[in-house]
Amino acid sequence: MQRCELLRAGAAALGLALLPGRPRASRYPSRPVRLLVGFPAGSASDARARLAAQHLGAALQQPFVVENLPGNAATLAASLALRAEADGHTLLVSSHGPLVIAPLVNPNVKLDPARAFATLGLLSNGGYVLLVRADAPYRSVADLVAAARARPGKLSYSSSGTGSGNHLLMEMLKQATGTDLLHVPYKGASPSLTDLAGGIVDASFETWIPAAPLVEAGKLRPLAVTAAQREAFLPRTPTLAEAGLPEVNGDFWIGLFAPAATPQPVRALLAQATRRMLAQPEYQAAVQQAGSGVKLLDDAELADFLPREIARWRPVLQRLKLAA
Repeated sequence: MQRCELLRAGAAALGLALLPGRPRASRYPSRPVRLLVGFPAGSASDARARLAAQHLGAALQQPFVVENLPGNAATLAASLALRAEADGHTLLVSSHGPLVIAPLVNPNVKLDPARAFATLGLLSNGGYVLLVRADAPYRSVADLVAAARARPGKLSYSSSGTGSGNHLLMEMLKQATGTDLLHVPYKGASPSLTDLAGGIVDASFETWIPAAPLVEAGKLRPLAVTAAQREAFLPRTPTLAEAGLPEVNGDFWIGLFAPAATPQPVRALLAQATRRMLAQPEYQAAVQQAGSGVKLLDDAELADFLPREIARWRPVLQRLKLAA
């Protein structure tokens, strides 16, 4: 379908034409759209946001501009998205850490994501990699666990912040193995991995995008992946299930969200454009090359996504004694 035909069809379907007794609605988007990201440049969320910005900007004929706003357990971006005018020109790109886990484990995060945001689509989903320094004496998960048991509280691990997905995974590993490692939270993946490679901390779970350059440079060693099967980009690295820890698992999704107060016609247009983007082979190839996959959600799944994720993780966090 040609661009002009797509715009005409979208406007008719979404009620963006003249309505009796009402002024003509403004064409959306009427100016550049901000994509707020709670992590620094170079993170997985940042990479997905920039890829989405290229595709959505071309489809909707306005620039989509990524703004990195790390801070407050990566929830600063979500807070600022809610303070902006809810007209579709300020959107949020977030992973499950700041948007689902952090509000459950951190009482200082005053955010009810299920009510505050509407899901427009999942930009990617995938797993984590358990990493140590390349010159560390740990060649396997068993080696790391044995060292942690021998020195309770002496080994440390980094995360992208309290309540992030990699924080949760290491707490799951600690509970499953009866070990005690010191948590050192950072403001994103880049500083976390830099200190891991520099010997400041001993281990970390991280996604493949920010970890790949350090692994390929011989500075970090992967011990296991959280996926159900071995990853194509690390075929020799076992899963945690193969390492004897099937209960330590979790995926990493990155989604595109609009404040719930955004007008429904605008939300529908954005969801439609996002769905078409996710179905494009070139988009899927780019995501897969970065070590993730694409999961298309239908309208019912989009509407119920955040409530289902909160219901999924709350009992896990309660079992770990990280949430009330």
